[in-house]
Amino acid sequence: MTAAVMIENDVWDRHMRRILYSEAALLRADYGFGVFGAWVTSDELHSLGMSDLPSEPIAFDELAVDLGIERRWRNVSAVRVREYNALSFPWSLFGEFIAALRAETLDPYDATPGSSAQLRPSEVTPQWVLPLARLIRRGEAANADQAWNILDAILPDHAHRPTIEEVRRYMSRD
Repeated sequence: MTAAVMIENDVWDRHMRRILYSEAALLRADYGFGVFGAWVTSDELHSLGMSDLPSEPIAFDELAVDLGIERRWRNVSAVRVREYNALSFPWSLFGEFIAALRAETLDPYDATPGSSAQLRPSEVTPQWVLPLARLIRRGEAANADQAWNILDAILPDHAHRPTIEEVRRYMSRD
């Protein structure tokens, strides 16, 4: 038996953006980098290396209006700051934002010496933990053996494969 679910495009689009943003934010937090909120300033976007954007706040604000980006004012230490909702960025800009958020977390072992992205192996959460947590949360794996077999099928080819003992240890944590 099969079932089909109809979801409006704008609802699907909004949820996909939230998922992509959440995963990028979790990676940054997991690697010890500052987490950017969904509301960002033009200065924060430039600090992520998104230098193709206008550097002047007024010019960026005009671009935001043209692109239909959601904006708001926020008071920070008696100063009004214009913020932009990254979830309302057009897909091209949103993709660049997500790539910039994830850039520091992609290859911590290949970082240049002295880079903030250089981490010790003990500080890095294995790549298989997030998919395993999803399997457990969704109830797709009743035990460690099942989870281990499913992980082997869904992990990318280049990803480290956990041992069955590692999966058991993770699943037995409180």
